[in-house]
Amino acid sequence: MTPGVLILVLGLVAGSFLALAADRLPQGLSVLAPASRCPHCLRPLRSWENLPLLSWLLLGGRCRTCRAPIGWREPFLELATAAAFYWSWHRHPGGLEFVREAFFLGCLLTLAVADWQTRQLPDEITLGGWAAGLAFSLATAPGWRSALLASFGAAAALALLGWAYAKLRRREGVGWGDIKMLGFLGAFLGIRGVLVTVFAASVAGAVAGIALAAGLALRQRRRGRSWQR
Repeated sequence: MTPGVLILVLGLVAGSFLALAADRLPQGLSVLAPASRCPHCLRPLRSWENLPLLSWLLLGGRCRTCRAPIGWREPFLELATAAAFYWSWHRHPGGLEFVREAFFLGCLLTLAVADWQTRQLPDEITLGGWAAGLAFSLATAPGWRSALLASFGAAAALALLGWAYAKLRRREGVGWGDIKMLGFLGAFLGIRGVLVTVFAASVAGAVAGIALAAGLALRQRRRGRSWQR
């Protein structure tokens, strides 16, 4: 087995575990016990039903017993993680840099899926990833000084912004999950990386807001109502 194929297999296996984490951690459940089971009929899965991607294809995306749909989370995370690991391997063929980048991308994918499905960012990933990023920075980029300043500085700045918004508007504007995630990003990306990330996220948020507002205005006009009404 070539190194590239081995990395893809490793990514599929890691993605299978991350799919389990994205499902259980927002519910406050352990990722170690009980063993994998159908979320609908709660039947424990046999070993051949737990093969990354292959089992989903063989079962047609449904539970073998109750025929309930398995959903897109498992195959998506398995494929995405395998692709992320393979991409990282080509950028850093072996060594700690590869482990660091693969770990970072795996955490990001898990957070994206958990947030999409539950609107939660599990502490096990944000805070655990934050600590791991600082540990990696002792021996890899961006260096421990940049990681420390970026992670705590960005998290503190967002917390301050959230506090000011809550005082002015009398409602919460920033969740603690977002603050912890920004600390996690800063630990891995450093000062320059986290600034670029915040800027890109702000632009993306503004574009999405404008698109939503334009869609709402268009629907109002089609119903014969003005924007003000």
